[in-house]
Amino acid sequence: MAITISNAYIQTFERTVRQLAQQSITRLRAYVTEKGVESSKHNWDRLGKGDFATKAAARTATPATDSPWSRRAW
Repeated sequence: MAITISNAYIQTFERTVRQLAQQSITRLRAYVTEKGVESSKHNWDRLGKGDFATKAAARTATPATDSPWSRRAW
């Protein structure tokens, strides 16, 4: 039997967190993406799968890997 979280619980949790964040200044607000209530859709940027990069030695720059980005509309 699969255990899933229904969409109603997710929306209730989102509303509760949103209400608590609006009641006072929070430290978490700088690190989250806020969804506009006045818009019908919101775009979320997603980072796709990437490959690991190994460092050759200490005190060298980590090689840059280009991971694909995509957008999800909600």
